Amino acid sequence: HELQPAIDALAKAQGVPNRFEVRRGVSRHVYLLDTVKASHWSTLIVLEHLPELGVKDLIVVLGQVSDIKNVTSRNYRKMIRALVKSGITVVGVGPAAGPARKIAAEGFPAAFGFDTRHEVAAWLKTRAPGVVLLKGGKILPLNTIADADGATHIDLDQLAPEETLPSAHELP
Repeated sequence: HELQPAIDALAKAQGVPNRFEVRRGVSRHVYLLDTVKASHWSTLIVLEHLPELGVKDLIVVLGQVSDIKNVTSRNYRKMIRALVKSGITVVGVGPAAGPARKIAAEGFPAAFGFDTRHEVAAWLKTRAPGVVLLKGGKILPLNTIADADGATHIDLDQLAPEETLPSAHELP
């Protein structure tokens, strides 16, 4: 109960541009931007808990992840495979494109690999509105995908009921 004021304040926070920012596009996609620096360890924590949120129609766009260590392709494949096995659609772009295509070739139709951000933006236009997590870094800024959709900042309380993310007390 002591956390509720903090949770309420965070729901109204503007966020840091391109980092933990929420935008809505013309397509009605809701974009969750974490596109400044996606360290490997913080990305793993976020991705590990995404299935618990139960967000319908979630698409994770995974770009350049920093501090990924030695065998980058294998580490990208591990992250992508775990997400698609839990029912989440994953789009790999840039360095994550090849690993995503390999996962798709293994028989996982929820994995997609695109070489450019423009291809991802075009593909998203073909999808029904949903929640799109853009996870990337400075070398390949994924905020341009939301920009291509004319996405503008929204407060969490502006989300429609079907778009609302679970609150902290609803998580398992």
